[in-house]
Amino acid sequence: MDFDKNCKWCNDCGADMCHGEGVCPDFEKKMELLPCPFCGGAPSCRDNGEWNKIYDSGGAIVDVDISDPDAFIVECSCGAQIISDESEEAAYAAWNRRTL
Repeated sequence: MDFDKNCKWCNDCGADMCHGEGVCPDFEKKMELLPCPFCGGAPSCRDNGEWNKIYDSGGAIVDVDISDPDAFIVECSCGAQIISDESEEAAYAAWNRRTL
């Protein structure tokens, strides 16, 4: 099977949550955002809206990959935020490591 970069993967056990090749019992729990550690508000997650440019061998932009954002941002209305250039799961994990 080919690697699908848009799939959800468990960072701990490596379970492929798209193709059912593994089941991580804690995956859904890991994808829940805890309240903001500063104000207690409900955070949200978004990508940065930037797209990866695809270059030819001469350096010219030949296409844009709109399915792969450069970064994921978890933020609260109070201004607190975490940015991850790894994955949405990494952004969630970083946010949830913060303590009140």
